[in-house]
Amino acid sequence: MGREYLEQLAAAVLGSLEARLSEMGPDDRLIISTADPLALVPFSALPYRGRPLCEHVCISQTQGIGILEACLDRAKNNFDSVLCIGNPSRPNLDEILESHREVVTVAGLFRESGKQAVSLAWDVATVPNLKTEAERGDVLHFACHAEVATAPGELSRLLLTPDLNMPDSGDLSEDRILSELPLREGCLVNLAGCKTGVHSNSNGFLLGGLVPSFLIAGAGSVIGSLWDLDDRGAATFQIEFYRLLVNGKGPAESLAETQRACLRGELGPAMQEMNVWAGYALYGVG
Repeated sequence: MGREYLEQLAAAVLGSLEARLSEMGPDDRLIISTADPLALVPFSALPYRGRPLCEHVCISQTQGIGILEACLDRAKNNFDSVLCIGNPSRPNLDEILESHREVVTVAGLFRESGKQAVSLAWDVATVPNLKTEAERGDVLHFACHAEVATAPGELSRLLLTPDLNMPDSGDLSEDRILSELPLREGCLVNLAGCKTGVHSNSNGFLLGGLVPSFLIAGAGSVIGSLWDLDDRGAATFQIEFYRLLVNGKGPAESLAETQRACLRGELGPAMQEMNVWAGYALYGVG
């Protein structure tokens, strides 16, 4: 998205909120309820008073008041445990080499902070193993390929390792998330793969996609990505996000602070590019 387009979009979306936004600070929360035409807008990058919106407020998104109320009613947790699912073995897909560094470092950050961490990688990153461990995690971190639905009737899915013994395809689709995956109420689900925040038109009240499925299944917040991500930059971004989370900041605040660190150049010059930091969005409460 070009800057001119973002400025026009900001004027249309944020113009009526000027009085309220002017009273808000970097720790305040702006909750945006998105309709289908705006579902892929990187709200964190919209210019406001000459700077990206994420520098002014913490942003979270929702698909209507019903989802927001459901998330608000769910149990709060201190994010004391993480389940990392990384680099599943799929013979028809390339390895995500940086995801190994990502999950090892994230698990290490939790353990160093006196918290619990379980990692499922390569051959053990299966749906049956995930179902066994999922309910123990305050945070579920997925560093894997995703397949995004592009037409009504199709289902988005996370591509985990097939288990020939069960047997299991390794496809964690929307319907399986809703019917089979036991989540800890109010958990954070971080979908660190490419385009995991992309929604599909379900012809229903809610948009389809991985994010709505995890929220309906019981998550308190979900982080998804709006476009394809560079593996190395994504790993650097995620590690900084979790460094903040394990030190007591909430998910929305940690996401905003990570984006601000990118903008300030604290994570390296390459991380200042908008396509690196603006593609992440938090849905739910955070």
